[in-house]
Amino acid sequence: METTPRLGLELVQAQQAQKHVTVNESFRRLDALVQLSAVSATTAEEPASPSAGAIYILPAGKSGSAWSAMAEGALAAYQDGAWVEIVPAKGWRAFIEDEAALRIFGGLDWAVLGETQERLGLNTTASDTNRLAVKSDAALLSHDDVTPGSGDARQMINKSAEEKTASVVFQTAWSGRAEFGLNGDDDFSLKVSANGADWREAARFAKADGKASFPSGLKHPETGFAIRSILPVPGATVWSRSIASMSRVTSARAWPRSQACRAACSRWQARSRTSSSTTP
Repeated sequence: METTPRLGLELVQAQQAQKHVTVNESFRRLDALVQLSAVSATTAEEPASPSAGAIYILPAGKSGSAWSAMAEGALAAYQDGAWVEIVPAKGWRAFIEDEAALRIFGGLDWAVLGETQERLGLNTTASDTNRLAVKSDAALLSHDDVTPGSGDARQMINKSAEEKTASVVFQTAWSGRAEFGLNGDDDFSLKVSANGADWREAARFAKADGKASFPSGLKHPETGFAIRSILPVPGATVWSRSIASMSRVTSARAWPRSQACRAACSRWQARSRTSSSTTP
């Protein structure tokens, strides 16, 4: 008997006798498969008194006079007082009534939709590399106040070994500009790039002692000159003692005596005097 390629519906043949038998069989199959809903995907024992039209997805360890002869993962549909086996095709979806969940047939088994998806794209297409892809103006991750949860909210990025990378990359027009995380080791670091190809490490925080280093150096925000260390905040008792070190640069020479430099030094000295006069 010739059947359709997707749902296996029997086709009426030319000059066929009792055409209504073939048509009715196709209607029964459509009734089972359209808006597919199964009572259970975990019930292993064949029900003694099933409802007309009831469908079960047969699990491992199934038993019963009819079910034992059917394939694992097949649909067992109770029609006209007998069990009918329907072999699913890849991509079929079914609502499982006792789970209130959707399952999808991947070719071997029925997986709960959303639990074992190989890819997920929201408003875009996922790929083998980016298995989760989202296009959205914003994304919200919040603590669980429904279950409820603990009230905490943590996002984890795990890598397999110290020499691997676990990081977050920021891009402009798909070109990297900043990256922070565990980049090739277990120290926390921050890298920046002007073109997405050449990267400079701006800061590093050692895992062993938490000490910070700045491999690319530091520069003063007003003058732009490089400095050797972070200066104390104005108002601290050690501010006046640090004035002398402000003129040091990475080249170990004094700043040029430009008008901008003299103005900056004057402002520092004024702040120092104010700090000294107000500090007990």
